[in-house]
Amino acid sequence: MINASDLNRLVTLESYTFTTNDSGGTSPVLAESIPNVWAKVEELSGGNVINQGQDKNFADYRISIRYRPQVTENWNIIYEGQTLKIKQMQVDNTAYKRYLIIYASTTKQQESWS
Repeated sequence: MINASDLNRLVTLESYTFTTNDSGGTSPVLAESIPNVWAKVEELSGGNVINQGQDKNFADYRISIRYRPQVTENWNIIYEGQTLKIKQMQVDNTAYKRYLIIYASTTKQQESWS
């Protein structure tokens, strides 16, 4: 069970749309931002994998916020300078929808060993 006092970290929620640029590619454009959302942030696990010869570190989080109907799995969460991609979402209680429980992850590519 989540208590309001558990929401002790600030996160920013962001939604993007994509526009076509002059070269025919797409560019992300910030569509909506909700700064300073109180959240309970729990780091679940982390590690590293090698993908196509590149070492990538990752961390998985469970983030709980007050229920916001506009937030979907297409949104990102900014927490302590990291961009977290939402993988899964659920409500704490389907009848009351007080809190939104979000499972998200971040990856960081190893840029240099020096």
